[in-house]
Amino acid sequence: TCDGLWPLHLKEYEVDDEIGMHFDDVRGIRRVAVSISLNDDYEGGETYFFDNKNGEKVETKQGDLLIFPSSFLFPHYVTPVTKGVRYSLVAWITGPPFI
Repeated sequence: TCDGLWPLHLKEYEVDDEIGMHFDDVRGIRRVAVSISLNDDYEGGETYFFDNKNGEKVETKQGDLLIFPSSFLFPHYVTPVTKGVRYSLVAWITGPPFI
């Protein structure tokens, strides 16, 4: 079950900003991750999910919603922005830890 929403967070990625490989799960309470692309007038800043050392790129454009379980058994990352500024709104739907 899900029981709440982690506070919304506006992410701003300027040139050379990136997020290295990471997991979104926090002690099992973040159940679902949500990311909304707020613009697409930038270059770079692609989201990848990493599975068995093979990156899977997720194409997004302005207004797209990316939603996935926070408890993935593999990490994801955002490549460096090379031109412009990338904006996204992120949040996590919370709930009790998975058993």
